Amino acid sequence: MKRNYFQLIMVVLLPVMVLWNCAAFRSEIKGKFSGPQKISSSKEKVSLLFVFSHYRQVKGYDAIPKLANKNQRVSDFDDFLRDALKEFKSVENYATFTEYPSDVNNPQRRAKKDSLINTNDFTLKIEFKEEISFTKYMLAHLEQILPKIYYNKHVCF
Repeated sequence: MKRNYFQLIMVVLLPVMVLWNCAAFRSEIKGKFSGPQKISSSKEKVSLLFVFSHYRQVKGYDAIPKLANKNQRVSDFDDFLRDALKEFKSVENYATFTEYPSDVNNPQRRAKKDSLINTNDFTLKIEFKEEISFTKYMLAHLEQILPKIYYNKHVCF
C-alpha cells in the first residue's frame, strides 16, 4: 500500500515539476531608452566602437555581478549584433571590444581598448546583466535528479 501511494505521488508530482521547470522566468528589460527619437539629417559617415560587458549574477549566492568569461556570453550574440547594425545608417566602419575579467591583469588588452577608443569617432558602451535565481536553479536541478533517484532506488550525494 505504501509503495502504491508513493508511486501515485510521483506520477502526479513529476508532470507538475516538469511543467514548472519549462515555465520561463523572465523580467522586463531595464534601461530601455524612453526619450524621443532624434533622427540626424546629416549624411556624414562615422566610425563607432562598441564596448560590451556581459555580467552574470546568481541572486541569493553572488553579492555582486561578475564579468562573464568568453563561454558565458549571451548565446548567438554576434548574430544579434550583425542584425542590429543594419539599423545604423550612418556607420561607415565599426569595431567591437568585449571586456573580460582577465583584462585586469592584461595590459595589452587594456592598451588595445584605449587605442580603439582614440581611433574611433564615437564609443558606445553596452552592459548586459544576466540574473539567475539560485533557488529556481537548484529546484530545477533537483527536479531533474528526483526521478533518477526513485528509479535507481538509491540516493547519490
